[in-house]
Amino acid sequence: MALVGVIVGIGLFIQLVHPFGLSLSLGTANKPESHNKQGIALLNQGKLAEAIAEFTEAIKLDPKYTEAYYNRGNAYRNRGPYDLAIADYNKAIALDPNYANAYNGRAVTYYYQRQYDQAIADYNKAIELDPKNAFYYNSRGLAYRMKGQLDLAMGDYSKAIELDAKYAAAYNNRGVVYQNQKQYDLALADYDKAIELDPKYVYAWNNKGLTLENLGRLEEALQCFNKALQLDASYQAAKDNRDRVMAKMRGDGGVDIAAANKTVVDVAAAIQSKDAKAVTSLMSARMLTGVKGDPDLSTPQAAALAEAMRNAKVMKAGKDAILYEMTLNGVRTSFMVVRENGVWKIDE
Repeated sequence: MALVGVIVGIGLFIQLVHPFGLSLSLGTANKPESHNKQGIALLNQGKLAEAIAEFTEAIKLDPKYTEAYYNRGNAYRNRGPYDLAIADYNKAIALDPNYANAYNGRAVTYYYQRQYDQAIADYNKAIELDPKNAFYYNSRGLAYRMKGQLDLAMGDYSKAIELDAKYAAAYNNRGVVYQNQKQYDLALADYDKAIELDPKYVYAWNNKGLTLENLGRLEEALQCFNKALQLDASYQAAKDNRDRVMAKMRGDGGVDIAAANKTVVDVAAAIQSKDAKAVTSLMSARMLTGVKGDPDLSTPQAAALAEAMRNAKVMKAGKDAILYEMTLNGVRTSFMVVRENGVWKIDE
């Protein structure tokens, strides 16, 4: 059975999604409002230093500009340091004690610092001020989850879903709790709902794969991990999960996958460097029977093939043969890597 992980600590594989629902306020057309508006645009572009400068200018022009403090707090929360984010949220709350988003923003910052009790206290206040905000319940559920208070987390995720039936993250997060409790059928139902609402929800695909693995449904689990990697090729947890499941399917420790992957990478590198002899040395005996002379590696098609092979995904693994899938010139195609005399070779 795969261990169900958590975001921090010893857990490795489960990913929780944290859409905190931090809204940004645009204000009016006077000068400090103009700086605030420009700061928001920069913040949305990820230009955090420039955004902070704009919010700071707005605050200089209007030291009681609550929304500018809140927005600068959001920028500091994303950029750091966290203590400056907390200071700005504190100022926004001092100026407007009923500013629910500021409590939420401060709670997020406490959560990121693993100060879960302080985060929960601020989520409580945000919910008191805005009891129909699904984001706040989902976020508080994450904090309860990190404290191991699963029943409270479950209640918050369910409340978020009650308030917003299309809230995919809340279904995913509730599925994680069900999975931790080994209520796998309920977990699958929630992951399926999350995926129905958001078919590109990488974490839900990965989490569904883990649940199917726990149920022994390995081929279905592999399909889920492959889907997660199709959506995000850099998702390391899904790669690790996929390789572990394939090792289980073969009944070995997974060394063969790494060796086969190296062959694919080596072939791609040889094609890229136009080393025909290296390419042919990595071909299977069957493939070599169809090759006459050295392959032409100077064409654009060869370069495209090298790039496609570097991004190839394992689709099915056996003891002596592994099926890969790649996208070449916009078309999905497959190839095999086979083991000959203990060495992995590219096959048709």
